[in-house]
Amino acid sequence: MSLRPEKASLIVIALSVIVLLLAGVILAQISALAGQISATREEIGRLSDTVSKLAETTETVSRLLENLTGVITKPSPPKPPVAAAALVTPGWWKPPPAGNYNPWAPMNIFISGLVYERLAYWIRKPGFYKPILAEKWEITPTKVSVYLRKNVYWHDGTHFTSKDVWTTFMIGKAFGWTVWLYLDRVETPDDYTVVFYIKKPGVLVPRYILTTFIHSPYHMYGKWAERVAKAETSEELSKIREEVTAYRPDTLVGTGPYKLKSITEAEIVLEKFEKYWAAEKIVIPEIKFPLIYAREVEWAEAYAGRIDYRFWIPTALLETVREEKPWIRIVYTSDLAGPALFFNLKHKWLKDLRVRKAIAYLVDREAACKAAAVILPHSPAAIPTGILNEVLDEWITPEFKAKLDPYNYDPKKAEALLKEAGFTKKGGKWYTPDGELFRLTLIAPGGWDDWMAVAEYIASSLRDFGIEVDYKTPEVSLYWAKLVPGGEFDMCMGWWGRWYFFPLESFRGMLVVEKPGAPPTAYPRVGMPEVIELPEIGRVNVTELLIALETTFEKEKQIELVQKLAYVVNQYLPALPIGEKLSPWTCQELRFRFPPDDDYTWWLCPGDHLGALKIMILEGKVVPIPKE
Repeated sequence: MSLRPEKASLIVIALSVIVLLLAGVILAQISALAGQISATREEIGRLSDTVSKLAETTETVSRLLENLTGVITKPSPPKPPVAAAALVTPGWWKPPPAGNYNPWAPMNIFISGLVYERLAYWIRKPGFYKPILAEKWEITPTKVSVYLRKNVYWHDGTHFTSKDVWTTFMIGKAFGWTVWLYLDRVETPDDYTVVFYIKKPGVLVPRYILTTFIHSPYHMYGKWAERVAKAETSEELSKIREEVTAYRPDTLVGTGPYKLKSITEAEIVLEKFEKYWAAEKIVIPEIKFPLIYAREVEWAEAYAGRIDYRFWIPTALLETVREEKPWIRIVYTSDLAGPALFFNLKHKWLKDLRVRKAIAYLVDREAACKAAAVILPHSPAAIPTGILNEVLDEWITPEFKAKLDPYNYDPKKAEALLKEAGFTKKGGKWYTPDGELFRLTLIAPGGWDDWMAVAEYIASSLRDFGIEVDYKTPEVSLYWAKLVPGGEFDMCMGWWGRWYFFPLESFRGMLVVEKPGAPPTAYPRVGMPEVIELPEIGRVNVTELLIALETTFEKEKQIELVQKLAYVVNQYLPALPIGEKLSPWTCQELRFRFPPDDDYTWWLCPGDHLGALKIMILEGKVVPIPKE
C-alpha cells in the first residue's frame, strides 16, 4: 500500500520531531549526570543504564524513520525475475480447422511484422519510410523501382526473390487490390528488382506499393499468379479467387524474425527464425500468444504479470494501476480511427435516407463516447464526414462546413422524418408503413468492449425512442472475416478514419460501391450505389470521385474533391462516424525493457501493433531485463 506524497511528508515531519525530543531528553540526562559528581557509584550506574536505553530508543526510531521515509517517498517495483525466454502478448486468431494459414482465406492467422513482412514501413509521425524487405527504391511519375535485400529466406528455407513480390501483387490483382487501379503491370528484371509500371498517377500509390505485406511465395502461390497474368475475363479471375481461397497450407510461411513453433486451442508460440536477414539483432527467442477473446480475461492475465505487451486496462483502474504497479507503462497515441455506425443500404427500410437520418439524430455522439470512455477514451466526431478531427479544418472551408449537417441529438427531427417516411407510433413503439413492428439488428465485434459500449448505447437510445433493436456481438474473427465484408447486417459497427490523415482511405471504407462479381473487401459492404444525386453537388459518380482524389496532387483541387466526398458521407449517410479513439499502448517492465514514451515506434501501433513490436525488437528497443 502506498501513501499520498502530502501525507508522507506529514508523517516524516512528525517522526523527526519525536527524534529531536528524545535527543533533548538524552542531553538533559547527560547534563544532570555531569552535575552529580558526588553521586554514589550506584546512582551513576542507574544513570548510565538510562542513557543506554535512551540511545537504543533513539537508534530504533531513527531506523524506523529511515525505513518509513524510503517506503513513503520511493515505492520500488519488485525485483525483476530472471529474463523470460518468451515475450507474451495476447492473440485473437482461431487455430485450425476454424482458422487457417492462407493469407488470402477468411479466418486466416495473419501475424503481421513478426511472421509476414512489408517492403517498408510508413512512419506516420514524423513521416518517413523504414526499409524492411526492400533496401531502397526509386519513384518517378511512370514507375516505382524496388530493390530487394539479397539475404532473405522464407521460413521453409526457400530463398526470397522478386518473383515472390510479383506473385503477391498478381494475386492481389485478382482480389481487387486498390493499387491495381493505378498499376499497368509488374515486372521482375532480375531476382532482386521489382518494377511497378504506373498507368495512372496517385497520391498514395508509392505507399500502397511499399507498405504491402509480401506473404505469398512463388513456390506456393505462383501457379495462380501465372494464371492471373494471362486472365482476360472477370470469370477467370473469380475462378482463381475461389481456388486460392480454398488452399490450405500446412503451416505459416513468412520471412519475418519469428516462425511458427506450435499452436493449440490455448496459445500460439513463435520461435526465432535463425536464417532471418537480421537474426543477430533478435535477442528474444520466443513470442507467445495466449488466445484470448475477452478483454476482462486479458486484463486478469496482465494484472497477474503474465502479459508483457499490449493489454487492456479498464479506464476506471488506470490511476490505481499507476500507483500499485509502477512498472506498468501506458503510452497514448491517437488511433487516427474509431467506431462508426454503418447502415445496410439494401435493407428494406434503411435504404430510405429519411430513416438513416432519423437514426443519426437519435445518436448523441458525445454520450456514446462517454460510454466508450469507461473502457477507452474517445473524442466525438466533430461533424460526420469521414475526416479526422485533427485535420477537419484543413480540408473543409468555413463556407462549406455550413452546408453540412452536424446531426446533433434531436428526437423531434427523428420523429418528423419517420412520419414523413410513412412510419407510425403506437403505444410507444414505431411501426413500418407495412404495419409491422419496426425492428433492426445491430452487431458489434464480441470482446471489443469500447465498441460494444458504443453499440449498447445506440441500441438503448433507439429502444427508448420506440425502435426495437436486436443487439448481437458475434465472435470477432467471424465478425471481420464474414459478416461485415459480406454485408450480413442491418447495422454494424465499423472503422472510419482508417489510420490516415489523408482522408481517402476513410472515404473508401465508408463508400463501398456494390458491383456484381466484385471481389471481397475488408470494409463493411453497405451496398452503396455508384451514382447518386444530392443538393449542392448534383449528380456524382462515387467511384470516379474516389479515383480523382487519389490521382490529384494539387492541394486546392484535393480540397474540392474532399469536400464533395465529405458531403456524400454527410448527406447520403452510408455510415455515421461516432468518435476517434485515443489508444493506450501498454507494457509492463518486469521481464523486458520497452522504448521511451516519445519513441517513434509507438506511432506504428495504430493498425499494426505487432509490426511495431517487430521494429522495437529489431532496433534493440525491447530487450530482456538481465538477472540481478
